[in-house]
Amino acid sequence: MQDQAKPVAEIVTFRLLAGVDQASFLEAARKTDALFAQSTSYLSRYLSCDAAGTWTDHVEWTSASEAEAGGKLIMSDPAAQPFLAAIDPASIIMRHASLCWKSGN
Repeated sequence: MQDQAKPVAEIVTFRLLAGVDQASFLEAARKTDALFAQSTSYLSRYLSCDAAGTWTDHVEWTSASEAEAGGKLIMSDPAAQPFLAAIDPASIIMRHASLCWKSGN
């Protein structure tokens, strides 16, 4: 069960649209950094890709409500459109989970 007071992980898996190269996609992803940095509720973000071409965008927020607000900001901001336009919308799976333990820095 998700605790609304705990930090939350937003975990989004997806595939890129056919013809989108990884370097262009990563450049578009880097350009979204400023959007995340605008929010005091944003904690960290990791973007990974497995051997099958499935990407995972793992974003940590201070709370579930802040994750929702941050997601709305990203979806509506023109600066994020090149990043979002590279993603196959039919492949997107999004979920949120309370952070229960974290190791490292």
